[in-house]
Amino acid sequence: MGKVIKVLAMMLIIACGGWAQSVNWSASNITITTAGQFRELASLVNEGKRNFRGQYITLTSNINLQGDRRNQWVPIGTSTRQFQGTFDGQNNTISGIFINQSDRNSQGLFGVVGENGVIKNLKIDDVNVRGRDAIGGLAGRNYGIIKNCQTGKNISVRSGSATSGQFVGHNSGRISNIVALSDNIRLIGWSANQAQATNITTPQTIQQQIERDSIARARAQQQQQRQAIAENQQRQQAMQQQQGAQQQQATQLQQRSATTPRVRTYKEILTEVGLDEYIPVFEEHRITDLNVIRSLTSEDFREMGVPIGDRRRIIEAFAETQNRPQEIQNQQINQQSSQRMQPLQQPIALHPVFRRTLIAGGLGEYVLTFERYGIDNINKLRSLTREQLVEMGIGALHDKIANLGGAAIRRGAGAVRR
Repeated sequence: MGKVIKVLAMMLIIACGGWAQSVNWSASNITITTAGQFRELASLVNEGKRNFRGQYITLTSNINLQGDRRNQWVPIGTSTRQFQGTFDGQNNTISGIFINQSDRNSQGLFGVVGENGVIKNLKIDDVNVRGRDAIGGLAGRNYGIIKNCQTGKNISVRSGSATSGQFVGHNSGRISNIVALSDNIRLIGWSANQAQATNITTPQTIQQQIERDSIARARAQQQQQRQAIAENQQRQQAMQQQQGAQQQQATQLQQRSATTPRVRTYKEILTEVGLDEYIPVFEEHRITDLNVIRSLTSEDFREMGVPIGDRRRIIEAFAETQNRPQEIQNQQINQQSSQRMQPLQQPIALHPVFRRTLIAGGLGEYVLTFERYGIDNINKLRSLTREQLVEMGIGALHDKIANLGGAAIRRGAGAVRR
């Protein structure tokens, strides 16, 4: 008979949630690990033996209450016997909560949380609660603090009034940092005016945040695309302007080449004046350089065997070739004077050597003017006429530019090397 009693006792213990472990319920810090201990906690509060004010209760593991119609959960705390302690779930989950009391108020895992009560870091799931008024999955009524808690996807809460929510039915305290994974977006049935509920996350708010993030990313991408297009357009415009400046320089070089006289040989000059018979004479005496020929006197030509009449014709022909380059240069200057100076649409950047040369020559303050008109080397600068300088607004610099010597050029190059 004694053995039968022991077996029945063991079965009863297993049915009630496993071997009961001794808990010091009067300690400041209490640890519970089983469903049986959690039921004992509820009994102590509901029977008025202890409200746990000033005590800290820690849940160290997930527990399943295995609730059904035959094993209904009795909420922790009533309107007259409220839970006043601190319950820290440590992110563990309590599941299997079943309550079917359609004629009772303040139904939930916790019936009533008092003003000094704190529920935090707790998850609930597999909840089925039915009552009359102030019905919630975690708490029927809250006058204290509930924070950092989460409800799972399987939450069903029903009541005969509007004060029901899958999280809290009636809230007169503070609720913050709540995550609800269920599609039921009614988390709190009713809140008093002084109650607070902040940082509530639901599937709807998560989706809204996803949509906001998506819109923000799309706008950022559009902005980047617009910026890339604008930068590409600026690069193309700069390239076009650079190509235009290069084309302008090439055209000027072609014009200069077209107007620069080709230096004729002594044979061509003699042939033009009909004295090509003396070409062998020049070759015999090894006289082929134009400057040497121009320096010869009538006596020199006599010693070479050239008659007096042909001597004069030779001297005059070579003297004329010496004057022709100066005439053509004067024509070029006149053509340049007739060309009006036009500023470029996009100023060019001067080479560091040329920039330093201008500074060394006392023209540093006019660098921007030269960049605007495309004057980017010393030869182009010296070729400017007084009229062109006046059009550029720097006519007074004509003499200074003309006197810009090699010393300034050497100082400019030396500054860049340093």
